[in-house]
Amino acid sequence: MKYYEDTHAEVNYYKEAKTVEVIWKAPNADSTRYRMTMTKALVVMKKYDVCFWISDLSSVSKLTREDKIWVRNTLLPNLVNEKLKKTALVAKEGLMDHNDKRILQENALKNNFEITIFRTIREAYEWIGVPIK
Repeated sequence: MKYYEDTHAEVNYYKEAKTVEVIWKAPNADSTRYRMTMTKALVVMKKYDVCFWISDLSSVSKLTREDKIWVRNTLLPNLVNEKLKKTALVAKEGLMDHNDKRILQENALKNNFEITIFRTIREAYEWIGVPIK
């Protein structure tokens, strides 16, 4: 089910797979659009029976430092629920540095879910164990 779509991104919910998927279409979403889209995906997660979150950032060329801090301080703590098991990020090399990855993984582990970064959407879907959409 397509939950939200704009020129920069779309948010999909797959009931059978218990998955929310965020697909970024534009290389540079401004902070307002980035945060709005991620918040819409969060609403889907809280409203429906979601165990898996996939965010395909492969078309994104840059995330601002402020947006990375927002993810760490606002989004990640809100991802916590007893159902979320895995979050998969699809990103090209260089979008996140080693420290960004470490912080994401530490926060996820603290909150009892896994987060891993992949190069392709296929790898992400294989890791969460549901058929690719």
